[in-house]
Amino acid sequence: NFVEARFVPLAESFGLTDYSVRLWAQNIADIYYQSTVGLDEPTGNPFYLFAYAAVAVFILLVACINYVNLATSQFISRGKEVGIRKTMGAARLQLMSQFLGEAIIYVFFSCFIAYLAAAVFLEYGLFESLFNNAMSWQVLLQADVLLALASLSLLVGLVAGIYPAFYLASISPKAALHSTRAGTGMQSGLLRQFLVLLQFTVAIAIVASTLIMAAQLRHLSGLSLGYAKENRLLVNIRGADTIEAFPALRNELLALPNVNDVSMTSSLPGSDLGFYGLNVETEAGNFEVRSASLMEVGNNFVEVLDMNLIQGRSLIDVSPAGAGQNLLVNEVFVEQMQWQSPIGKQISGFQEGTVVGVVADFNLESLHQPIGPVILRYDSADFDSASTEERASASRTLVIHLTDNSIDAVENVGAIVAGFDPVHPFEFEFLADRLDQLYASEQNITRLTAIFAGICLLICCLGLFGLAAFNAEQRTKEFGIRKVLGATGLQLFWLLVRNIFLLVGASSAIAAVITWLAMSRWLQSFAYVDGFNSLPIMVSIFLVLVVAVATVALQSAKTVRSNPVEALRYE
Repeated sequence: NFVEARFVPLAESFGLTDYSVRLWAQNIADIYYQSTVGLDEPTGNPFYLFAYAAVAVFILLVACINYVNLATSQFISRGKEVGIRKTMGAARLQLMSQFLGEAIIYVFFSCFIAYLAAAVFLEYGLFESLFNNAMSWQVLLQADVLLALASLSLLVGLVAGIYPAFYLASISPKAALHSTRAGTGMQSGLLRQFLVLLQFTVAIAIVASTLIMAAQLRHLSGLSLGYAKENRLLVNIRGADTIEAFPALRNELLALPNVNDVSMTSSLPGSDLGFYGLNVETEAGNFEVRSASLMEVGNNFVEVLDMNLIQGRSLIDVSPAGAGQNLLVNEVFVEQMQWQSPIGKQISGFQEGTVVGVVADFNLESLHQPIGPVILRYDSADFDSASTEERASASRTLVIHLTDNSIDAVENVGAIVAGFDPVHPFEFEFLADRLDQLYASEQNITRLTAIFAGICLLICCLGLFGLAAFNAEQRTKEFGIRKVLGATGLQLFWLLVRNIFLLVGASSAIAAVITWLAMSRWLQSFAYVDGFNSLPIMVSIFLVLVVAVATVALQSAKTVRSNPVEALRYE
């Protein structure tokens, strides 16, 4: 019945006899992240949901790696404790329970501090500044949130503490009491190096991803949109009476000293223009059914946005009586129709119209999509046959070219618009700001990933700082002997950091593959891509290497400069 009522008359209006209709069902709850229809609004990108979760998991992973490394490394300071406990009859399971319990307690205290920090972030709007989305701190009081945090804390405590507990409890009493050799075995050393390798991999991947996303957004901001967006004010006007008074409203606005020009459109720039089925004349003179976006605009819309008219004439030269029959098309439309002479071609579907000009391609939508075929048609604002409800709900958008974005200019415009429409509130926004909002999600995730990258590097530095202290303490006597035999400070420093270069080199290869896979997927969501090059990855590798070497150098400086006599008599 739906097909018979809706699609059959539509097909007949285009003269179609051979066509097919496909209908399918979709769960309403699936629309936001899984919509396959272009006009479903609002929709979200599931990539960002998974990206936020993945970065959070990476941060927890790096923190767990630090705990494992430091817990196994500090065994030298707890060797006698373990040895005495075992000698006094402590079972292995008891020791494992003790060390695992310590890890879980650490995590639960951390979760409590993080919980308070999150409440402060929500209360003072820091969350809103990152995500452009307000949320009350009371969401943290929900039972499912508390249960999730408790479960996550227990899981992280188990992940971080299971190996240290197993490792520390498995050492024999003899080795434990001989604490100068405890924790220095081949197995524990290789594990620590592997975990540091994972840390570097995560750090390089996150830093490189941040740089790639920033480069892509910078590329988009530098692209030519095909029109001027600066100093263009968008003002909503509602009601047929106000719209019909547009000529008089325009004249009063033009009398203002800070207004250059004014036009009107039925399609808000920065929104989905939609597609319409049209009968279009081909170069051979017959008609074909094509789809294109349709914008109803004022007669000087092209001039207000400083678009480039490459053929024919603009709508500004059209008399209002016949203006609705004249159309402008963009270059994509001409290319798809393969027109050699587009001027004079006929298009119908909404009503009969003739192409009078061609404008250079412009993009009033998001740059996630390529420029499609667009038709600009003069908006006659004819409401003679409209019902009372239709007249009341009618709306248009004024496009005003200002000399500047000053508060006085906006207030002057608001005063005049209020004189024509005292019922509705004065609502405005600048075109440049509206277009920036099209990439708010990308800007948010880039900013947040940069913050995560900084946190990740900080956690890595803390772990390296602790490991460097442990290694320097273990090699105190060795360095004293090397200094006595003539080793320089630079040679000793190289002994401490050479392993860092090897680990960064190995992790760089892994991080490069991970970054390429993730960022290639992200870049596919844009129609205009700067290209994927190795520079961000190389910069991230260099940055992580410098930070790692500086961390080790800061911790090891005292050991390298120490008097060998003190090193050799420490026992």
